[in-house]
Amino acid sequence: MNGLWIIFGVIAVVLLYAISIYNALIAKRNQVASIEAGVDTQLKRRYDLLPNLIATAKQYLSQEKELVERVTELRAQA
Repeated sequence: MNGLWIIFGVIAVVLLYAISIYNALIAKRNQVASIEAGVDTQLKRRYDLLPNLIATAKQYLSQEKELVERVTELRAQA
């Protein structure tokens, strides 16, 4: 009778260990999915910001071109 309780105890411990490992693996899988979603969000945001950066660079180049032309005119007059 005591041997039967020992066997049940060992089976219960092994079962609890297997359940805890399974739960840990599921938690890690969910963590990876969450991190992937965060990375996707950041990449989409970066992609959405590129047109603004390009427009800003074009505007700056236009202003810089006008400035160089104006400086050239003033030097020619001097």
